[in-house]
Parts: sequence; C-alpha cells; structure tokens
Amino acid sequence: MEKKNGDDSSPVVKLSDCLEELLNFTLNYHSNLLNLQTQFCSTLLKQQENDSFSYFDSLEGVPPYPLYKRLASALLKCIDSQILKSVSFELHVQEPFFTQLK
Repeated sequence: MEKKNGDDSSPVVKLSDCLEELLNFTLNYHSNLLNLQTQFCSTLLKQQENDSFSYFDSLEGVPPYPLYKRLASALLKCIDSQILKSVSFELHVQEPFFTQLK
C-alpha cells in the first residue's frame, strides 16, 4: 500500500505480511458471508497432524495442511505476477484486524 498525499500517520502494511492471517480470519469467522460451506472452510483450516516435514515451497504432490497457507501463497503469486491486473477490486479492512496482528 502506498501513502497518499504525504500522510505519514497511517502505517504501511505489506499484503505479503498479512495475507495468511487475513485468509485465516476470513475462513474462521466470515465463511457464511461468503456463501462458503463450513466443511470447505474447515478443510482449508485443518492442521497437519505431522509437522516434521515442510513442503511449503513445493508445488508437487499433495500440499501439506493447513491448506489455507497454500491458498494464500497462490493468491500472492497471482497478485505479484499481475495476473489480476485487469480485475478491479477494493479491500476494506477495519483497524481491529491490524491490531490483532501484533
């Protein structure tokens, strides 16, 4: 996010630093507002039983749980590659979300 009109009072938050937390929060608390099934959201949020292996950067095979981290990574790659450049969207986030990240 860029500061507009020289406004130094607002902190700059990089999307890459908060996308996982934002997606987790959305799936946990607002799935009904997005018309997503509870089971779908639960599966995305399910924790991996065995954390001894880390395949987070691997794109081969079955991705490890929690799947929402893989989804956040894929969304970030789409945004970084500007594949969504032709899509017009706005992101409205209220202050309490950012205070929870601390």
